[in-house]
Amino acid sequence: MIRLIGTAQNADRNLTSIVTCWTGTPDAIDGLLVQALVLLGDGVKDLDGTGGIFDVRIDLGSQAGCVHPMTVAAGVTRAWFRTEIVSVPADTAVAVKVLSPNAADSDVDVTVYLYDVLGALAMLAINAMTARASEMEFQTIYGAEL
Repeated sequence: MIRLIGTAQNADRNLTSIVTCWTGTPDAIDGLLVQALVLLGDGVKDLDGTGGIFDVRIDLGSQAGCVHPMTVAAGVTRAWFRTEIVSVPADTAVAVKVLSPNAADSDVDVTVYLYDVLGALAMLAINAMTARASEMEFQTIYGAEL
């Protein structure tokens, strides 16, 4: 299960220079594994349609994060990105930032969700181990592989 951290943050943004689109400090005793979902455009305030490589960055505290380049095809005016999973130490401020390569993307509706994905990854691991155990049990009982 993935858990939304805080609330989605939505605003009209000028993406022509790197801009913070989500900011907060997750309430956590231990560190987290997080992933951001970034939605650009809402049907009214959209991307200009030029496309190109957008930069999405997750900063931790005062440390700038690595840029995650995301490609938007020409003609697309509404897009979404999912970042790579990032480790966040306990009680560390997080900022999700976006930069467009297009000068006309100066008034775009942006919504960002930040998710704690640690629980989802744990469930995937448990499911994989359970499936493997079931396969091994089948092999023991029937002497054949699935």
